[in-house]
Amino acid sequence: MLRNQLKLFFIRIGKLIFNLFFKINVQNIDKLPKDSNYIVACNHSSYLDPPLLIAFLNNDINFIAKRELFKTFFISFFVKLWDSISVDRNNFNPITLKEAIKRLKNNKIVGIFPEGTRVKDLSKSKAYPGVSILAYYTNKLVIPIKIEGNINWKSQLFKSLLKFKKYNINIIIKDPISFNGFVKDKYNIENINELPKDKLKEIFEEFADFVLKKIYE
Repeated sequence: MLRNQLKLFFIRIGKLIFNLFFKINVQNIDKLPKDSNYIVACNHSSYLDPPLLIAFLNNDINFIAKRELFKTFFISFFVKLWDSISVDRNNFNPITLKEAIKRLKNNKIVGIFPEGTRVKDLSKSKAYPGVSILAYYTNKLVIPIKIEGNINWKSQLFKSLLKFKKYNINIIIKDPISFNGFVKDKYNIENINELPKDKLKEIFEEFADFVLKKIYE
């Protein structure tokens, strides 16, 4: 009870701060499934991406977050409050994805950044197969989301104060993607269980690339 009240309190504060300095525009909110949980897959260019999505889309997204944030003063309080899932990017442990799969099977919404880190130069953008593994083992829809606009909080907030100008931030929700549907369309296979196991790695990579492409379209 107290946990939920804390979440709602900080979401109100977060929305107030975001709306003070930015003009937030959420597009296609109706594309978020209403009768099932799902996987949020979003581009990542700022530390503010997770709180932005939590505040304006759904206040109960369990993000996969780098391990260092759990040890960072102040930030650790919030990543723990929102039940984030720790990942060690330098020494990946399958336990991270197993925990995310467990959350999805328990009807939680899980958020993942397919590129694995913040990316500002799209020429260095690369999709990792984590989103594919989550979709394959849970049969949950993937919701590609694109955040447009510079939300570098240091420079943008300073400019906003000087110019009394709000900067546009667009949160664009794309059509849901089914892993099963992707495989059936691409390989003309009705039952994905018929796929040879040695083919899965390749398909995981292809699906992750497809999701990332849809994010940036």
